[in-house]
Amino acid sequence: RSWNTTRFDCGNFDVMAASFRDEYFLIPFVTRTYTTMCVFTTIAVQLGIITPFQLYFNPALIFTHYQLWRLVTNFLFFGPIGFNFLFNMIFMYPMLWSSEALLVSQPRPPFLQLAACKSGKS
Repeated sequence: RSWNTTRFDCGNFDVMAASFRDEYFLIPFVTRTYTTMCVFTTIAVQLGIITPFQLYFNPALIFTHYQLWRLVTNFLFFGPIGFNFLFNMIFMYPMLWSSEALLVSQPRPPFLQLAACKSGKS
């Protein structure tokens, strides 16, 4: 009896994964990086890997305990996964994409400063 050793057919999964990857890499670099970091930070908090108290901006901890990540991580966490997170991502993503497209001729630091100012919490 011969066994069929061909790979399990998942339909169009390979095509779908390639399409998703292609679309992901069409997103401008800074927008893609910032959005991915926001999603991973939120997932890490949701899974209990880190806590929001490890992310918030605290000058005393930054300068006395040298917790320099707090300078960046306070811009990456929008709260637990829910409508607030969803709407923050929905409104932030096109704004960053269009801003980066307009400033494509500028070097990265001015765009990063603009993104930091626009992504501040209200």
